[in-house]
Amino acid sequence: MAYTWNNSHKDLETGEFDKQYYTGLGEGGEAGLYWRIFDNGVLGMFGLEGVFKAEDQRLTERKVNKARLKYNNPLEVNVKYNNSIIYSEVEVTAESELYMPSFLKDMLGSSNSLQATSSRVVTESPELIRTFNFGKYLWKAIGLQDATEDITNSIDEFFSN
Repeated sequence: MAYTWNNSHKDLETGEFDKQYYTGLGEGGEAGLYWRIFDNGVLGMFGLEGVFKAEDQRLTERKVNKARLKYNNPLEVNVKYNNSIIYSEVEVTAESELYMPSFLKDMLGSSNSLQATSSRVVTESPELIRTFNFGKYLWKAIGLQDATEDITNSIDEFFSN
């Protein structure tokens, strides 16, 4: 699920999607380049949820529901999206009923259900590149580039003498 998180049109099993749904290609892509700011719940961390016009159903909710609909029978699937400023994580818990004879249940001390949980950090190359470029822009805009050049020049002079 985390593998397909960066594009809501990706197939949950294969990760395939049509060319028209490539992120940033306009209306067909649905999730534009900056969906993470408005539909990923990031503004809510700063108390700004609802400042900008939200869609009927947030994109994150649609992605979670897509997995629930696909895998919820015969399993009971619960998908949770944990978003923080540093990273995002998708956690999936699946539960299924399994018939076990009573002597085995008594021996193992369990119920008739099996549960498994898996979590994965969402990795998005385009987001990493945008964040790096934004940081690089800020570095230059506030003048830190000149300061670091002065420091490296001073270090070079010190060691060359």
